[in-house]
Amino acid sequence: MTRDAATGEIYRRAPFDGSLFARAMLAILWRASLSDREPFEEIALGPYQDRAGAILFGGAPLASCPELELVLYRYASDKHDARKFVFMPLRIRSGALNAFTLGLGGFLVWIKVDQRPIDPMLAPFVVNAASELRAPIIRFEETAEYAYFQQAAHQDRRRGRRPPTQA
Repeated sequence: MTRDAATGEIYRRAPFDGSLFARAMLAILWRASLSDREPFEEIALGPYQDRAGAILFGGAPLASCPELELVLYRYASDKHDARKFVFMPLRIRSGALNAFTLGLGGFLVWIKVDQRPIDPMLAPFVVNAASELRAPIIRFEETAEYAYFQQAAHQDRRRGRRPPTQA
C-alpha cells in the first residue's frame, strides 16, 4: 500500500518483466481497438494496429515498434483503497502525444501510441524492457480521474442512485 506516499516519490518493484507486462497491456488495448462494442468506440490503434498484432502474435519484438511505449503510475490515497481501481482504456492527448490510459489495481497505465518521442522526464519510467518497475507515485485526489469519478458520483446522486456500500 502507498497510502502515505507523496506525489513524486517512486514506487519500485524488482524483479519485474517489463516486456511481458507491456505485451499484456498492449493485448488489452489491441483487443479493445478491434471491438465494435460501444464502450470501445474511441479506441483505435490506427496505423499501429497491425504492428501491435505482429508483436502479440507474429513474434515481432516489442522494440520493433518504438511508437508504443508504456509508463506506469502508482496511485496513492489515504481516503480510498487504490488497489481496487480498475477502469477501461481511454484515449487521451498527453501534451502533443496520442496516448491511452487504463486503470489496473492501483496503477494508471499510460501507453504512448505516437511516433514522436516520449518526454525525457518520463523516459526513465518506460517499462517496455525494464527489469525493475519504477513508477512515479501520484495522489489519486490530485488527478483528472478523481475529478471525473467525483463528477460521475455527483450525477448519480442527482439521479437518485446511491453509491454501493462497502462490506
